[in-house]
Amino acid sequence: MRETVIYIPELKLSFSSVAAAARAAGADPSNVGKVLRGKRKTASGYHYEYRWKKEPGRGAAIRELQAAISKANELIRYGKERRRFGFSKELQEIDKFRDFIGSNQKGFIKSSAKTFETYSVGEIEKITEKVQQRIFLAKKALAKMDEDIKNLASMLGLSFKEALEYDMIFPEFYRMLQLAAKDNRIGTNEMLEIEIEVTNAGASEAQMVELFGKLNRFFADPSMPREFFDAAVDKLRGDLGISEDEFGNEDLF
Repeated sequence: MRETVIYIPELKLSFSSVAAAARAAGADPSNVGKVLRGKRKTASGYHYEYRWKKEPGRGAAIRELQAAISKANELIRYGKERRRFGFSKELQEIDKFRDFIGSNQKGFIKSSAKTFETYSVGEIEKITEKVQQRIFLAKKALAKMDEDIKNLASMLGLSFKEALEYDMIFPEFYRMLQLAAKDNRIGTNEMLEIEIEVTNAGASEAQMVELFGKLNRFFADPSMPREFFDAAVDKLRGDLGISEDEFGNEDLF
């Protein structure tokens, strides 16, 4: 947190405490405190106000952080425009800086100097270091991004372009397989077959989000009957127009 001082305009001097300011003005410290809280206009004929303590190197530190944020926002923009954002945990980690720094009107990380007025130089430098580290990791990840997308496409039997349609939920496909592998009710192969079936039938990203949400509840509760899993998958099959004989629920004999 950035330090503040007590400033007396008439003296053009700053003080580190109420007591020091009161001594300099020959005022009662309690009255100085009342001025600072807005309960009095003056104390011993002087005005008092809080101001930020001057810090050497503050301007340079803010400019360095702003430059790092600008690069971070460019990476996020690139990832979203090229449909790479959902495939990259590293880009998503950069985007999390919005949680405590804030978002600008375009939905990217804020970088105005006013945003950091309550941060000390030390805090600003630490944030800059963290942003730069995540930029480095994101650039490294983007370099191998297309290979990851090709792997997903190959796993699901989709084209590269088709796989991009699931960029925002890319990790969920693998997570479902991992959960299925640990669950004695469902196996990895069956889960993979379902993912291949519904994506090849044209399931949208929103439909997959809905399905994975239901399956998350299923995998989280070992007591939940297998019927819940089947009902969730069959609903999506029905929405996609996959006929019963295609997914084995019709009595053919």
